[in-house]
Amino acid sequence: MSHKPNIETANNTSWTSCGVCENKSTFFKAPQEFIRHLRNYHSKKEGGSYVCQYSKNGVCGTLPIEGVNDDDYQIHIIKHHLGAMLDPKDISITDVLSKSHTSPTTQSTPSVVEDQRKWTVYNSKVNLPAALNDPRVGRRERDIFSKTWGPGFESTDVAPSPHLPVITAVHFQKYLKKTDNKYKKHLKLKEANMRNDELSDEESPLALLKPNVRPRVDLEGIPPIFLKSNFDLENSETFNSVFPWSQVTSGARLLQEKLTHYLDCVEVQIAKQISAKADAFFHAMSSHDQLQEDMKTTLNKIKSLRTKISDLNSLFAEKPLAIMKYNRIRTNRAVVLDKLKLMATVHQTQPTIQVLLASSDYIGALDLIYTTQEVLSQELRGIYSFRHLGSQLSELAKVIEKMMKQEFVKIASNDLNKPLNESEDIEQEHLIAVLSGMVRVDNYDWITTYADEAEVAIKALLKDIIVKAVSHIDDSDNELGSLADQMRLLDYERWMDLLDVVLEKMLSMLKRIKIISDIMKDVCKTACTNTPRKINVSCELDASINQTETEDVDDKINTMFYTIAECAHDRVGKLVTARAKNGFLEKLQPSELVELWEKVQVWMRSSAKLVESERKTGIALSASMKAQATSYINKVHDEKRTKLSLILDNEHWKQAEVPLQFQLLIDHVISSGTLTREGLPQTKNSVEETKPVLKVANEEYGVVGTVLLLFKIVIEYCELAKVVKAVSSDISIRLLELLNMYNSRTCQLVLGAGAVQLVGLKTISTRHLALNSRCLQFIVFLLPLIRRHFEQLIPEKNNNQLRHFDKVTRDYKNHIEEIDNKLVYIIESMFDAQFSKYEVKAPMPSTHVRQAVSQISKFYQAINSLLPEKHIAQLLLRVHQAFKRHMKNALARLRVSNDGGPQQGLVTTDLAYYSGEIRNLRPLSRVDHNMDSVWPSNS
Repeated sequence: MSHKPNIETANNTSWTSCGVCENKSTFFKAPQEFIRHLRNYHSKKEGGSYVCQYSKNGVCGTLPIEGVNDDDYQIHIIKHHLGAMLDPKDISITDVLSKSHTSPTTQSTPSVVEDQRKWTVYNSKVNLPAALNDPRVGRRERDIFSKTWGPGFESTDVAPSPHLPVITAVHFQKYLKKTDNKYKKHLKLKEANMRNDELSDEESPLALLKPNVRPRVDLEGIPPIFLKSNFDLENSETFNSVFPWSQVTSGARLLQEKLTHYLDCVEVQIAKQISAKADAFFHAMSSHDQLQEDMKTTLNKIKSLRTKISDLNSLFAEKPLAIMKYNRIRTNRAVVLDKLKLMATVHQTQPTIQVLLASSDYIGALDLIYTTQEVLSQELRGIYSFRHLGSQLSELAKVIEKMMKQEFVKIASNDLNKPLNESEDIEQEHLIAVLSGMVRVDNYDWITTYADEAEVAIKALLKDIIVKAVSHIDDSDNELGSLADQMRLLDYERWMDLLDVVLEKMLSMLKRIKIISDIMKDVCKTACTNTPRKINVSCELDASINQTETEDVDDKINTMFYTIAECAHDRVGKLVTARAKNGFLEKLQPSELVELWEKVQVWMRSSAKLVESERKTGIALSASMKAQATSYINKVHDEKRTKLSLILDNEHWKQAEVPLQFQLLIDHVISSGTLTREGLPQTKNSVEETKPVLKVANEEYGVVGTVLLLFKIVIEYCELAKVVKAVSSDISIRLLELLNMYNSRTCQLVLGAGAVQLVGLKTISTRHLALNSRCLQFIVFLLPLIRRHFEQLIPEKNNNQLRHFDKVTRDYKNHIEEIDNKLVYIIESMFDAQFSKYEVKAPMPSTHVRQAVSQISKFYQAINSLLPEKHIAQLLLRVHQAFKRHMKNALARLRVSNDGGPQQGLVTTDLAYYSGEIRNLRPLSRVDHNMDSVWPSNS
């Protein structure tokens, strides 16, 4: 049995460092240093004995507490603290082991304490006397030096001693090399003196070290066939070789003598081998006797040890167990006494509950009921006298729950139906007591009950306000009509007063309901944070609810208040819808609609502050107001569209005088960046001052009256969208519709010459086209401002509508470009008429060139006062290019080239006249007037 290292003594698994010392950086170079360290720092000498302290707790468990002598302590260190750490191939460590302690086999008497973890000969698994005295093996067959010592030896694994290193031939190489020459000389001398005792090659020291190799004996007289490992007489060849047929028939006697001689030779060699090992036999027999004596000594020690253990059991175990038994009896009797006291307390439960209910302490009564039921089901379970008390308490709890429901309905109804002008506080203590009791029974139906009561109170309040408002109507013929019909008889001012009262009373009602809902939340939070309180029993009751339940109840209360607020919004929305019948709201002025809208919006914002919910409030009211606003906008839009269409059809396309209010309005728009009249200074009521043109950002715009009307409509639409943001998307769509209508209608009237028939114009002149282009440019200037205005008002989900502004802008710019093309086309048509008749002959300049220059001058005079200079320059540059192109075509037609002839001189005179006249036009003063490109190429 191999010895395991003492793991509890130290964590170190190598002798190179100490496993107990805190200084882990100390290392040992040799096992002797480690042994010396244990002696100096981890041992204590008491008298002549050593006590090992190499352990985490300072006590080594493998050594007796009283200590051992010096030699045994040395053996203990090597065996328990160093032996398991050795390398069997380390020769120096082996020397330490052999010199530091004596072999365990030299001990004659085993020690129970010292030898309990040592490997000794007593740990051997093979019984030598049993092998020698085995009756199943014949005397001639017994060979104690073979590998089969008894029938169980072959299957028995004998573990090698952990204290003996594995010795191989490598360990003797150095010694053999050193003595090789001397040994050879010794062999030569021995061979000369003792020829018969000559050593064979197998008797050399190296051969002796080889495992399973035995010394060769003198068997030269025996045939080799008898020495083979596969010798078997059942084999015919082996049988014929051993018993030749000729010798069997003729010399059987001689063959028998020969085989007997072979047997005697073998027996002589066996006898020599046994005589050589006689000492080992005698030593084994002596060990057998000594083993018997040691076993008797061990049995005596075991008997003594068991006697001592029995004495220890009676002294240290039986008496303490008796003490524990008496202590348990006393504890059981104390428990019985506590049970009796608890039963006396539970017996007083019902009278106590009656006292608590008389003082409206519902939570206390319920806590007492639940605590008593818990005590009955756990601590007093099986008590026969209390078999009916549990069911009685359950019925009593149901009765208390019904009482709390009735009390809550009574308190809520009284509070909601109380006049709003009264400042008396509600019965908070009574309400809190009722709510706490209902929370304790886990009943939250009171949330729905209160919501129903609140909705009924709101409807009754609205009806009462309307009855008081219509009671002042003098028309007795309408008394038989419904309340809504009577309300419609109120004019705008009296109806707005009614709306003010309704909104004020509704807001007051919501605030009162908000107070109740806050009390409900406080009760639930108090129940969540409530600490355990002691009742009239010996146990504690936790009457609180967890955080998750509290959050759920808060959500329900918020939902309740949200529902009540939605009911109030719905009532107000129905009030507005009922009054809007018969087109009442559509007949209002924009300012009156704005006043109504703002008043309702302010009330909605005030009520929304009371609602602690992520959901949007006033959805029904917002939808109702939005529907009314949409209806109003549709009516106004139809009127504006009809009016704008009529004015366009009657427009004479003459530049109009600009009233001062429009100039101030456009100045305010540019300075403020908003399309509203907020902050605009008021003009005097006297005769309005007018301006010839409309100045916009240092530019002058000559416009017609229709454009001024359209500008005013744009301002009105933008103002309405800013106030009524809910319908800003609809307003933007209708404004775009008006802008598109103006663009398409003007295109029909001017470019399409529709105004010639409608208003009796003789023709659409260049000035008409230029004036229309300037009007369109003014609208193009306003479009980015309009887009930015609605971009701030339109909800993010409707931002895709803004792309329509870009489309309208492109349409206007395309219209302006078509007008420019039309203007250039008019001049080019005149160039075609003149240059188709052009001739190169005196006098010069020619009539055709004079007519062309005259038309260009008239064109410039017509558009000069309407279009900006940059725009005029672009148009004149296109006219200039058209002139050069027509002149080039005419010269090509006449086959006139710059060959220096008389015709070139005449044409040069015309070109010089044209260039001189064109330079007088300011937009073309800096244009390159090189006319070389008009000459046809010589090719």
